[in-house]
Amino acid sequence: MQKEWYLKTGDRIEGPFTEPEIRGRLLADAFSAGAEVRQGNSAWRSAQIVKEIFSKVYQEGWYVQVDSKLLGPFIPRKILDLHASGQLPPHALLRKGIAGPWLMVTQAIKAIHQSEPLRAKAQPGRKSDAPTELSDATRVKAVPIELSDDELPVVYAYPIVETEVTSQPRQRSEAKDSEVDLELEQAGVKARRSFGIFWREMTWEMRRIVPALDLAAIKVAFSDPPDAQTKRPGGMEVEQMWVLDVEFDGRKLQGTLINAPRVLTSYHEGDRVTISGKQLVDWMYACNGEVFGGFAIDVLRSRMSVEEREQHDEAWGFDFRDVGVVTLVPPGYIGEEEMQNQSIEKVMSVEHPMSVNMRHRIDSHFAEDLNLEQLYASLHELSLAGSYDGVDVCLKYGADAKRPAENGMTAFQLARSLGWRRVMKRLQQAGGG
Repeated sequence: MQKEWYLKTGDRIEGPFTEPEIRGRLLADAFSAGAEVRQGNSAWRSAQIVKEIFSKVYQEGWYVQVDSKLLGPFIPRKILDLHASGQLPPHALLRKGIAGPWLMVTQAIKAIHQSEPLRAKAQPGRKSDAPTELSDATRVKAVPIELSDDELPVVYAYPIVETEVTSQPRQRSEAKDSEVDLELEQAGVKARRSFGIFWREMTWEMRRIVPALDLAAIKVAFSDPPDAQTKRPGGMEVEQMWVLDVEFDGRKLQGTLINAPRVLTSYHEGDRVTISGKQLVDWMYACNGEVFGGFAIDVLRSRMSVEEREQHDEAWGFDFRDVGVVTLVPPGYIGEEEMQNQSIEKVMSVEHPMSVNMRHRIDSHFAEDLNLEQLYASLHELSLAGSYDGVDVCLKYGADAKRPAENGMTAFQLARSLGWRRVMKRLQQAGGG
């Protein structure tokens, strides 16, 4: 069910409005200078900016004609969702923009795939044409690695099993196998240690009225069950593949597999998968065409020729910057100006800009409507996202730091699972440690 919209002018709030109602009002300029709008309990945003977004969607969005009904506009992702769920009848006609040519369903879906190739891969039942390095078959041997509390890995604050990887990339480097193994192993460790940065960005993305990310994905090491592995001589085989639509509750990761396995038989493209943190080998998100994260991607790109890197980057459609540069967040987040390598510890120690900006909004919301169920949901969500400001506000309004979330984890355990030390300290002060 879609959330309702509200319009605020000064201290006056109007609503609720349906999306067509608020869109019509904004496009008709029926609002005052300085007015703000929001959907549901999301942050207030400039009415003028939201109007411009609606206007762009109105001009460039997709329209659907079914029999005598004209529906839309829709963003491309919505059209793909409708098609994947069988809600677009075969006789429907679609067009992009208010003056584009009408297309058959298959033509329209093909056009969207071409313009948004990575998002199209998230839809089930399609053969993958992802960039060549997206699925890496590897042979692994389990190696126990002891981690202290000062080296908290993603998801687990306890010893986990890493993997000793002998990689078989499609473009072989001249490095010896042992050197190749070390590079990929270190990349995986960095990805797990910094996963909180990815999840923090995902959490705030879900609170935005208008999505800011072009893409958000994790790379995961998959293997078949033991009975399937014995059918292949030579031991266990693992494939590293990309997953979209990521969800995380502090214990398990879930998402949609967007690669077609080359070796494994237990997984298929489009599957909804549940994985543990130790299977994570990389993460990345893209904003305004710029990639953040991508430790393993950087290693793979370092083994490519200049021409191969250009083909790789073109296939993704994003700017990966120079080899050896892995930027974790937009530089402005941490007071920097240039895209450069960033310290995981520094990035995780700085409050996310949206956390700072939303503190007053969250405070005002609970001051006006102290819904305990929503208060605890916010406490647990923001603890996992490393929002010191958000957690501090929840505690201010009486949230019990010891009360567990639905998965049994307390706010402290959620913060600890991703290494949010400032949040952990604040929760300890509230008796939740």
